[in-house]
Amino acid sequence: MSALPAGRTCSAGATAARSPLADELGAIDGHRPAFGAYADLDVPVTLLLGADNEGQPPYGTAFAQFEQAMPRARVVRIPGEGHLAHASAPRLLAAHIADAVKEH
Repeated sequence: MSALPAGRTCSAGATAARSPLADELGAIDGHRPAFGAYADLDVPVTLLLGADNEGQPPYGTAFAQFEQAMPRARVVRIPGEGHLAHASAPRLLAAHIADAVKEH
C-alpha cells in the first residue's frame, strides 16, 4: 500500500471494498482475445458502443479491435452515451438491443 503514509496500514476490509472499476479495467487489460477467430463467425453479431467512448481507452479502443475483427458485424454507435448507457439511457439501450434481436 505505497499510497499510505509511512506507518499507516489499511484494513483487509478496506482493501476488499476497492472500486469494482479497478477490477473491470484490470480484466480488460489482462484479456487477450483471439481476434483472428472472430472473422469466421457464422452467426449474427451486433456491436453496440456509446459514441462518447469512440477511440477512448479502454472501452472504445477494445471496441475498435472487435469491430475490425468482425467485418460482417452490424455496428451501432449510440450518440451521447458512453460506457454506462445501461444506467444513463436504459430505454435507448434496450431499444437498440431489441432492434438487434429483431434483425437477427
